Amino acid sequence: MKLLQPGTEAPQFSLPNQHGSQVSLAEFQGSQPVVLIFYPKDATSGCTLELHEFNRRRAEFEEFDAALFGISGDGVDSHQSFCEAEGYELSLLADTENSVRRDYGAQELAGIPGRVTYVIDREGKIAGYCNSAIDMKLHAARALEILRDLPAAD
Repeated sequence: MKLLQPGTEAPQFSLPNQHGSQVSLAEFQGSQPVVLIFYPKDATSGCTLELHEFNRRRAEFEEFDAALFGISGDGVDSHQSFCEAEGYELSLLADTENSVRRDYGAQELAGIPGRVTYVIDREGKIAGYCNSAIDMKLHAARALEILRDLPAAD
């Protein structure tokens, strides 16, 4: 798995969220940082724990005006059911072809889709990432550390 390094231009994408609305990375460029949470699968124990941590800490992310997006290969209907069942208030994006996952190097390891969280700065560059398949709670904390180090908005 070759991850994107800080300073690299973030690959552009447009994917449907759990409501079927298209979300494009370009919408946020120049205005706010973006946190992309690549996770393996809806409604699995580790992914549920990881996304609960991001959802629980949403107010902290809002302090940085950061947009949060979970991304997996599951479809829109699966994402909608998962959000409703777990009470998530963050958007889940359906990368059913896994093309965005490949572009970001969050590919499979031993048959399991990768678990990687990227922070993208306001200019559309990778600011940092967390790549821990073991400690799911670490991803939200690490993303917040990276956001704290970004220059403040004008």
